Amino acid sequence: KMAGVPVIRGEHLRAGRISTDWDDFYFVDPDFSAQFPKTILGLHDVVMSVRGTVGTAAIVDDAHVGSQISPNLIRLVANPQRILPSLLFFAVQSAVSHIRKTIVNAQALPAINAGDLKMVEISLPRLDDQPAMLKRLEAATHAAEEAARALRKATQIKSKLLSDLLSGRVRVPA
Repeated sequence: KMAGVPVIRGEHLRAGRISTDWDDFYFVDPDFSAQFPKTILGLHDVVMSVRGTVGTAAIVDDAHVGSQISPNLIRLVANPQRILPSLLFFAVQSAVSHIRKTIVNAQALPAINAGDLKMVEISLPRLDDQPAMLKRLEAATHAAEEAARALRKATQIKSKLLSDLLSGRVRVPA
């Protein structure tokens, strides 16, 4: 890591994770960061974009604890008496399409504010049912990621084959 506190920006959020390509981060002085305690990330917080690509979200892992978020992001913290911290990410993901359709301000740069977000209702299962739900959601997410990787690989193979066939490097017998 570079010196200082890393600042998470919207472009660092991809597929539910935050980038660890530290060369792509800005860093701020720890004393400056400390002036904004509500923007300092804790383990399993959810970070969501509120301007531009509204609704892009990621869950905070060990590598990003103590990082700062940019003004284009919002930090969501689970109330462990109501929802498992890791399940909050999935709850936010399920609400994103509703947020985009009904709340996002119609302007040149799509945006949502914290007050509007507080109005979004998310149905929560009983706390004792949540561990099993989380396990299933994580398994489904893993399966979807594996399928996406396989599709990307098949697409690359198809593209290479087409290139070889169309260039004449590979000939098809008549």
